[in-house]
Amino acid sequence: MSAADGGDDERREEPTGPTIRDRRRIDPVTGEVRPSVFGAAGRPVGPAGSGGPAEAGPAHPGAGPGPGPGGDFDPAPDPWPTDGDAETVGLQAELAERTADLQRVQAEYLNYRRRVERDREAVRDLATANAIAALFPVLDDIGRARDHGELVGGFRSVADAIEASLTKLGVVQFGQVGDRFDPTRHDA
Repeated sequence: MSAADGGDDERREEPTGPTIRDRRRIDPVTGEVRPSVFGAAGRPVGPAGSGGPAEAGPAHPGAGPGPGPGGDFDPAPDPWPTDGDAETVGLQAELAERTADLQRVQAEYLNYRRRVERDREAVRDLATANAIAALFPVLDDIGRARDHGELVGGFRSVADAIEASLTKLGVVQFGQVGDRFDPTRHDA
């Protein structure tokens, strides 16, 4: 078989390892700025503005200049960067997933804070209602003592203070002596 027939004698070996391209703008060996292979629009430009890819370096690491035999890296930037790199797509998917997780956790935390505040208000209102309900018999006794003229001296000021405190909490007295009894409103 000959080389024209596709024989193995002249076949070029393809590298099996990863291809590493040095896309740094400054050459680390010389410290000089490398010529850009990308135009203003971010597309590769060929030599003398031909519009084709620029041949800035060898296609395979080790096929051209490098830091030793076989070359460890390709000092020329990749003339045709792919827009859909698997790594970029994977990173974008991971970023989207983590962003969604963060938004979900923030929404859960906001709902938790609202629920806790609502529960605190409910507990506060329930405790106030229970305390006021426990004081109703005392208010009835104070009212009876006032009706019989037994509310005098220091006890009168204590009774007035209790009634003022309950008024601040929203307890109001309604109905007068002689009003008709309404079983839907009054508890007998």
